[in-house]
Amino acid sequence: MSIIGIGEETIISLEEFFSDENNVEMVENLAAQLTILPVAANTSNSPLSGKIVVFTGTLLTRERKEAQAEAESLGAQVSSSVSPKTAFLVVGEKPGSKLEKAKKLGIKILTEEEFYKLILKEKT
Repeated sequence: MSIIGIGEETIISLEEFFSDENNVEMVENLAAQLTILPVAANTSNSPLSGKIVVFTGTLLTRERKEAQAEAESLGAQVSSSVSPKTAFLVVGEKPGSKLEKAKKLGIKILTEEEFYKLILKEKT
């Protein structure tokens, strides 16, 4: 099975989780309690708007979740895996295999500093 933006290990974990009837029942009960609101269309002119962004390696100036939230606030969709639809790979210290895959796919690679310069332009 292949789902764009979701890695193989995550898919395997989800399949295992949902193969247990107790987990399915728990999710159904939770869903019955939730009110899901539609997502507002993002009208941002940000260079990240509508783009898929992936982070790899250790970021030095912020926690990864904070950097991901900043990207999302500018209209990006953050993914955990590199795919042909990835627009930007943000690379921190000691990047993993995502860097090699991004290079092979010709994806724009940004250092952490380049990423922050890009988003700083949008905030000013």
